[in-house]
Amino acid sequence: MTPIRAALCSLGLFFCSFVFAEYPEKPIRLIVPTNAGGEIDTMARIFERAFYDFKLLSKKMVVVNKPGAGGTLGTREVLEADPDGYTICLWHPGIVTSKAMGVVDFDHSDFEIICTTGHTETALGFKRGERITDAKQALEFVRENPNELTVSTNMGLPVHFVPLLFAKELGVEFKFVQSGGGAKRLASLLGGHSDVAFFSTMAFQDGASSDLQPLLLFSAERNADFPGVPTARELGADVVVAETRIWLAPKGTPLERIDVLRTAVKAALAEPSVSGRFEQMGVEPRYGEAEALDVFLTDFKDRVTPLVPEAQKLDPLDSLALPHFVAWVIAFLLAGLGVRGWLRLKNRKGAVADEGPAYKKEPGLAVGIVVLAAVYTGILSLGWVSFAWASLVFVSAAGAMIGRWNARIMATSFLLALVIGFGGQYLFTEIFSVDLPR
Repeated sequence: MTPIRAALCSLGLFFCSFVFAEYPEKPIRLIVPTNAGGEIDTMARIFERAFYDFKLLSKKMVVVNKPGAGGTLGTREVLEADPDGYTICLWHPGIVTSKAMGVVDFDHSDFEIICTTGHTETALGFKRGERITDAKQALEFVRENPNELTVSTNMGLPVHFVPLLFAKELGVEFKFVQSGGGAKRLASLLGGHSDVAFFSTMAFQDGASSDLQPLLLFSAERNADFPGVPTARELGADVVVAETRIWLAPKGTPLERIDVLRTAVKAALAEPSVSGRFEQMGVEPRYGEAEALDVFLTDFKDRVTPLVPEAQKLDPLDSLALPHFVAWVIAFLLAGLGVRGWLRLKNRKGAVADEGPAYKKEPGLAVGIVVLAAVYTGILSLGWVSFAWASLVFVSAAGAMIGRWNARIMATSFLLALVIGFGGQYLFTEIFSVDLPR
């Protein structure tokens, strides 16, 4: 073989090894859309450890927590990630309820479903020693006192819709209060701020020494660990919902890479140490195919969608979608400009000639504010900049324009912008579960 042919062959082998390199070549990011320490986070870290200990992947998988906005911040990051198999997600059926509520514009159909890894039964829980003693007594109370039994929830997620389904089936009315994730719902319950809350049965096993007790189960039959707790079916409501753990990848991720992940997950579940750990947690360690999950999620979406108008009553803005929030911002801004103009007219005191030039500039100011608001709305809609920083610039600039670049007014506007931007980011993502750009 001539030196030239040898060089060409070597070059060809190099490019073939690059194109057909083993996946993964670098760490895989597993996005968990909750804070560390929760049920899904715990499952993710068990898999993370199993993949490493049993060498099921050629590179490590790293759990990355992305909490906020009812999980939609983390799922959106996966939605917008490159479809190369290096950013995936572990979540639950909230992927469909968020779209049903109008929080986001995507659901499970906008992802590649990898698989499911087990499920846990779900239940309503209550605090021992409070006014609720058992399921029958609770139902008697709520029938005699509509909207008096408070349910701590996380707006727009299954923890909100499942109790709402139960109430509709029985023709009763609960009073839902926004608390947030599992830890916050538990704190609300144990702190006496709510009567009941939705949890997986894992929560009752983890908190066996606390005052948290199951009230009723959303399962097909009674749980051997809680033999005295009735099911929703026994009480007259045909509501059976398990909390399923769903693995998702960006749409368009190559099938061969998804198959690598599926093989690794199956192998991990086959390890006795992994399946045994899940069983101790109350999770049935069962691998589920993507096709069956797609059918389940579509059916679940069909059941909860008619309940959206009722669920949205909890939202103070009557909608969770970002454009409605921006509309409120612009409305308040225009109202402020109207009040300012009215006050100036009221204080004119006949000095029409002197004040004429100042009033000639008002149309320009109005046009400038409208343009600024349009730019602000467009930037938020495209997600180019986080809500906090976009609002900081918008409010600061608007304040400077309205105050005619007065230094004191600009300083005040900047402080107000900090509160609106970063305070609003926390308020709407953590309290109202709005999916704002970050």
